[in-house]
Amino acid sequence: MDDVIVIGAGPAGMVAAVAAGEANKRVRILERMQQPGRKLLLSGGSRCNITNNLNAREFVQACGPAAKFLHNAVGRFDPRATMDFFAKLGVRIRVDADGRCYPAQGGAKQVLDALQIRLHALHIPIKTGVRVVKIEQQDAAGRPKGKFWPFKVIAEDGSTFECANVIIATGGMSYPVTGSSGDGYALARDFGHKITPTRPGEVGLTVADSRIRALSGLSVDDVLVTAVQGQKIAKIQGPILFTHFGISGPAVLDISRLVAQWQGASKFDLLLDLQPNYSANDLDLKLAEMLNVRGLLATVIAELLPERLAQLIAQSSGQAKKPPARLSAADRRKIVDLIKRFPVSISGNRGFAEAIVTVGGVDLEQINPKTMESKLVPGIYFCGEVLDLDGPRGGFNLQIAWSTGWAAGTGSAS
Repeated sequence: MDDVIVIGAGPAGMVAAVAAGEANKRVRILERMQQPGRKLLLSGGSRCNITNNLNAREFVQACGPAAKFLHNAVGRFDPRATMDFFAKLGVRIRVDADGRCYPAQGGAKQVLDALQIRLHALHIPIKTGVRVVKIEQQDAAGRPKGKFWPFKVIAEDGSTFECANVIIATGGMSYPVTGSSGDGYALARDFGHKITPTRPGEVGLTVADSRIRALSGLSVDDVLVTAVQGQKIAKIQGPILFTHFGISGPAVLDISRLVAQWQGASKFDLLLDLQPNYSANDLDLKLAEMLNVRGLLATVIAELLPERLAQLIAQSSGQAKKPPARLSAADRRKIVDLIKRFPVSISGNRGFAEAIVTVGGVDLEQINPKTMESKLVPGIYFCGEVLDLDGPRGGFNLQIAWSTGWAAGTGSAS
């Protein structure tokens, strides 16, 4: 019999198991896949952006709506605690100029190996190939005091495991090939938990316009991306990448996460400020100087933007064939407006198969933010992506996994 069973051998689940094991609890991990940490191995392109060097307050503020819930867990296991934790496991951390933290060598594999070595030292087994389909509460009637394990964890193959506490760390819906297929939501619903709508986050966006898709492979280093849907607006500045399906890149991935929180988030508009360091007036003055030349309009615009994008701007302005020197002030302002507010209509996204995170999950109102214990069913805990928690790129989502996993592990051991 176990004190704690952890369902899911991802980042949150493994750290939760370590925390409970270090409190001298008997712990077992059940993992659906044939090997643990499948999604961890893919994180950060296998480099594993393990956390960032923000303090706890800065970190939770950057997480937006989740800040209030995360305050306690991150305050007790913040980015510095994460770095110290892994340093003790032999993983030396490198802090890049942008504040992102990575293993100095070995990438995600070194992180996974370190966690598995620690679990082995604590005599915590990981039983792989076990898909949990149900958790039953058992009747205490007739059982001797101190001999009662209130939960029976039932696997798809019929095997059962009894325990005093269950930590559900099954992940969300993103990258389902790694085992994140929503099993935790079904387990949560069985106990009456509300699941906020789940949508792909940090995902590429699809575009129907063939002119945009024709820009595939083109990147722009600094763009202010504004998402608009009715009265809803979100803004992110950074690099973008045009693709065969539409548009991606760091700024687009971040904006997709924010838009995923909107109702009916599959269709909306982007406005791309392709020269965010120029005001419209300054750009107009610059163009006025540049246009006093012979040649094609696209050639002039190409001094500001990549050539293929410059050609599209010129064509969209309706002035592509007019000599640049003959453009009127109104013509010039139209070009400025296209550069500062280039419209891209979004038709959808690439779905959970390519999403980095899941937006939505187990409703936080039903979870104790200090221990990650269910407010509905004592002894049931949740951590990681199965919760309605997500943060921006840059080590935030892994840090959320470490912090909530540690909280769940220590909570289940108390």
